[in-house]
This record gives sequence, structure tokens and C-alpha cells, in this order.
Amino acid sequence: MNFKLQAFVFAVVFGLAATASAVQTNSVREDDFATFSQGELKSVALTSDGYLMPSYARRERGPAGAEIVWDALEEPAGSVLCATGHSGRLVRVIDAKTSRTVAQINDPELTAMLRLADGSVLVAAAPSGRIFKLAEKDALTTFTRLNANFVWRMIQDGDGNIWAATGSDGRLFRIRPGKSSPEVKEVHKFSSTNLLDLWIDKDGLMGKAGWIYVAGQNPGLLYRLDPAHPDQKPEVVYDSQAEEIRALQPLKDGLALALNTERAPSPLALQLATRIPGNPEAPPIGAPPRGDLVRAFSSSRERLGGPPRSQVVVLDAKGYQRELWTSPERPISDLAAAPGDGVLVAAGSQGRVYEVDLHGHSSIVVDLREDFVVRIRQIGDHYLLASARNGAAFTMDQERAGQAVFVSRAIDARVPVRWGRFYANGTIGNRQKCLVEFRLGNDGDTDSELWGDWSRQAEAQNGEAIAMPEGVARYAQYRLTLEQRGKDPLRVDWAELFFVEPNRPPRVNNVRVEPVNPPQAGPSASPGEQPQGTQAGTTGTRQSAQGKSVERQPRSNSMVYNVTWRAGDPNNDTLVYALYYRDRDEEAWKLVAEDLTQPRQMVSSSQMADGHYRFKVVASDKRDNAPGAALTGEFVSDEVAIDNTAPAIDKLRATVDGRVARIQFEASDATSNLVAAKYDLNNKDEASLQPVDGVLDQRHEQFEAQTAALEPGEYTATVNVTDREGNTSVAKVVFTIRK
Repeated sequence: MNFKLQAFVFAVVFGLAATASAVQTNSVREDDFATFSQGELKSVALTSDGYLMPSYARRERGPAGAEIVWDALEEPAGSVLCATGHSGRLVRVIDAKTSRTVAQINDPELTAMLRLADGSVLVAAAPSGRIFKLAEKDALTTFTRLNANFVWRMIQDGDGNIWAATGSDGRLFRIRPGKSSPEVKEVHKFSSTNLLDLWIDKDGLMGKAGWIYVAGQNPGLLYRLDPAHPDQKPEVVYDSQAEEIRALQPLKDGLALALNTERAPSPLALQLATRIPGNPEAPPIGAPPRGDLVRAFSSSRERLGGPPRSQVVVLDAKGYQRELWTSPERPISDLAAAPGDGVLVAAGSQGRVYEVDLHGHSSIVVDLREDFVVRIRQIGDHYLLASARNGAAFTMDQERAGQAVFVSRAIDARVPVRWGRFYANGTIGNRQKCLVEFRLGNDGDTDSELWGDWSRQAEAQNGEAIAMPEGVARYAQYRLTLEQRGKDPLRVDWAELFFVEPNRPPRVNNVRVEPVNPPQAGPSASPGEQPQGTQAGTTGTRQSAQGKSVERQPRSNSMVYNVTWRAGDPNNDTLVYALYYRDRDEEAWKLVAEDLTQPRQMVSSSQMADGHYRFKVVASDKRDNAPGAALTGEFVSDEVAIDNTAPAIDKLRATVDGRVARIQFEASDATSNLVAAKYDLNNKDEASLQPVDGVLDQRHEQFEAQTAALEPGEYTATVNVTDREGNTSVAKVVFTIRK
């Protein structure tokens, strides 16, 4: 990074953040593989070190009108012949808009092609194992039929023999073309269920010239056989401990193998394709799949340990293995020789091709977006790419594109902000250019209509600020156009976008008011408790012909409440709080405490009249904002009953009828519902009382209780009543049972 710019960034980001203002400058920096790879690479390469540079030029040759292109060949006239699935069509792509069906085959999948010396093309069909021959004037004939379901690869050796790697029971065939019909020989049946790739070591890179190497699936073994002695048992050269060896590619220091510990998607796609109605090889709809397909595409015989992975290893002539590269995406579908000394790797479900050098450094060089790259074929000075999901063929050159485009991800500021300046840094030659455009939006979906238009292009220079469009938006996106001149590639090391986040009010919620020591409903009077006088508001002592009552002083239940709340600030400002309260019949809020730094406060009800109160918490960010810029947020609690007064007991009397007494009284509370009532005789045999109406659910209730037959003598009936807040009143009445 430029040292002057580094100092500037430090001052902006950290200097402003230290001031007492929540309106501060923030930035988003993109400088690594993880962030850049979320953007769209249009002829742009992204290195594993996180650099952007022009990639190899590519263009779409045209859609094949099928879900998948399994294989592609370039024709002398410039068109592309595509073997497709899942409808068994051989398609010729003429240009970006024009294609036509050359042949319709009953099999749903055309899996592999091979061009012969006379210009004709062999096309393998699945799951019948038939191989067709396409000759001049698009004449299509059956070349042969193999005792196999799928032909995955076909290659031709120097003697003109055709070797076919097949599944679903791992057979290798040698086909010798003849004047009348080809001679087919099953060379060997391997322990792997599918043979996925073949390579002939013409130059003796791995030992003896002419040996054939075969890549297996389930298990993932690499086999070697001598075609001069086809009856000899093949040798297992390498046990990958993976589900499959997907592809083989010779390098200057050995043989590269693509390993997947879980299978690539193509066998599953084929299994589904064999159920397509109209396919003569398919079982009826609803019938179980054929047994050979179940065996071929079921899970491996031994479950592999560890997380799923896809990687490239290199096997040298002595049999030593070195791990070259582990793919960040799964699975690996194919390998090809890179323009340099490395290897091209088709990996993942986003249609990406990586270039990996001999030291394991990698770059994304193709990013098709939403497509599997199933096949890479090198043809002269360029490559043909066959894709799946939106089946099409692409051409990739071996020279870097003169112009490449990178479109960033939608950069999210999380809230609407005012965007400021953009900086980029890299290696830009004298005749090279890095042009940048911007647009703002309020939807993370970059295809949404809630985006503005792209701004005019501006030329980015190392460490120099470029103003972004004015306006407030949550998202920003930038687009780089890299103009390459000369052999040394233009390189972008990092990009950074600055924005100002406005101050936003604090948020307060969940204000709770709870007693520190919750009251116990219905405490009884202590035995031996002495009268303490007459309760205020009662009529004093009452006497009757049959008994007299004396009321005791009610117990006050002054409470301490714990008020707690939750609060946060979108700007992460320091918050201070003020706590208020008011009764139901009041309009103005009364301050309890202010400048609180913790989200809690103890409140005593001893200084509060009985009533129904609410508490309000006001949060302020004034400590981190300049005067006049601070904001507040508030929240009001549910209503809380403050009740420090015990219930009133009134009209307490005892009426004696023979040897039975009937106790009657009324109880009321000005603030809270009554929750419990009890009585006892002579401080014995305490019993709960229910009101006359049978439900204790009001602030005023009438009670009545009848004693059992009593022996003659004087009795004291003690009653106590408790309200919801735990306040209790106790009273007594004295009566006599006559002889």
C-alpha cells in the first residue's frame, strides 16, 4: 500500500472514530480471495492471494438447447458439435444464436465423443452402451455396442485402436476399426464400478512408453496396464482413498489426478435420466431402478472418513504422491493442461475453472455463474468448455483478454448511508488502464430494479480518491474494466469504499418491574399475636349480643422493586439512561433517577402512594455525539400495582346458634385484588376461606364460615386477609357458647 494513503486511511478511520460523534466514517475493503470471489469475473482472473488481473479471453459459442453438454468437438467449418443430455440429441452449435439437432438418439445421454483420423466422429450413448458413427453429410450409423451401460471416455492410440472406459461395472474395451465391422475385445473387468478417464503415456513420462492409465470410481483406484500384453492383470498404481479419481492430466513432473471424496453429480444425473419416459432402456415409471444402476451409483462399500473434499494430487514416475491443490469448491469435474506449466481444473457448481501452477498457487480464470463445467478440451491454441444446467459450449483462449471486467458483490453498509470516496491500488502499466463505475441501491439482489444506473467511467490511479455517486443508499456496487496492454498483466491488489453512517436513535425494550422479595400470598397471623389498635378507616370495635370483635393493626408491605431493561445503539454509542414513573391518573412523568450507566435501578415504593404505575426508560447517546446531534429512544413498562396498604376487614361478627357459631365479615382493598383469607379458633386448626360467591377474584369480597359443634366456653375467631401485593390484615371476634 502507498504509505501516504496508508496514513490517510488510518487518520480517517481511527481519528474520526475517536471523536465524540457517532456520525463517523467507515469503510469496506476488498483485498482477498473470499471477498473478491463473491463478485462476477468476466474474463478476469482471481488469484488465491486475492489479486484481480485479466484472464484468458473467452466467449460463448452458443447454447445447445439442452440441460447439459457432456462433451464438445470443434468442427473444421468452425461450428461446435455437442453431445448432450438428457434427451439424447447430438447438436451442432453454428453461432451464438443458431444451433440445430444433427441426430436424435433413443438413449437419453450422449456421454463422450472421439474424432477419428478420417474426420468421422464416434458418439457414445447411455445407458445402452451403443457407439454411433457420424460421417460425411451427417450420416449416422451404429458403430458398435459394448457390454456396458455408460462410455465415459474414448481415446485412440498410435496404432488406431480405440480404448473405451465404461461403467456401470468397470469394463475396459479395445475396439479395432475394420472395413466391415469393428473388432471389440473386453480387455479387463476392474474392481471399480465406473472407469472415468484414460491416458496413454506415449512418451514414457511415468515409466514405459505406451502404458495405459485408467481412473476408477468406487473405489477410487488408478490402474495401469500394458496394451502389448492385454491379457495380463492390470496393476493398481495408486489407491487414492477417495470415492473417485475423476480425471487424469500429465504434467512435466508427473501425472495429475482429480480426486473427489464424494461423487461428482454426473452419475446421479444419469441415474435420474434413465427414468425418462420414452427411453427404451428405462424401467416403467414407479418401478424400482435397475439393479445394475443401483450397484453402480450407490454409496461406496466403505464409508470414507473426514470432511468431503476435492483435490488435485501429482503422482511421479516412482509412485510418490504430492498434494498439489485442494479446491475451495466441490466437485472437480475435469482437468486439462494450462497455458503454462500448470493444470486447468473445472470445479464446483458455479461454472468455474481454476488455473493451478506447479507450486499449488491458483487463480479463477473462468466464472460462468450457475453452470457446471463438465468437460475441458484443448484444441490447438484454445479450449472448448462444455457446461451443464444451462448446457452451452464456450471457447477460452490461451492469451489474456485485452479487456476484462470485474463486477463486485453488493456491498452492504447494513443501513442507508452516504457513500464517499473509492480507492484502488495495484500494478498498472503505462499503457494499461483500470476504469471504475458505481451504482447505488437498496436491495441486496443485484438484479433488482431498486438500483440506480451505472455512473460514468473514471480512471483509477493507485491511491487516488474517486468520488462515488451522491445520494443515500444501503448498498453500493463497483465495476472495474481492466484494459491490458503488453505481456505483463495489469493487477488490482485491493479496493476500498468509504461511507458515512448517520446517527440513529438508541433502542430500548423489555422494561420489567419485579419485586426484589416477592410477597407470599396469604401469610397467617403468628400465634399469640397481640392486638395493635384499630385499623384506620374501620369503624373500630364492634359488639353484638352474642360476641364482640377487635381488629388488629394491618401489616404494611412496603416493597422494593428492581427495574431492568434492555437497550442497544445501532452506532454502538455509549448510552445513559433516565428512569421515570407516573400513576394511571397522572399525565406528567416524574423523574426517579438520571445519568444511569447500567440498565437497572432499584426503586422503593415507600414514598409512592398506592396506585397503578408505569415506568419509562429514556436512553440517550449524548456522550458520543456533539450537542444538538444526540438522539434518544424510550420504552414504557406494563402497568404495575403499587400497594402498601393492607386490606380493610369490616363487619366482622360471630352469630351463635346453640353450639354452632357462624363467622361473617367483609374485606376490601383499594388497589389490589384479594388473594387469600383464613381463620382459626383459639389459634388452632387454621382453615382457608372462600368468599360467599365461591371465587376469590375481586377487591371486595364477603366471607362466611360456620364452625363445628363446640363445647361451652369462650372462643376467639381470628381472621386474616391478604391482597395480591402481600399486604395482610388480621382481626378477631370473641364469642361464647352457653351451657
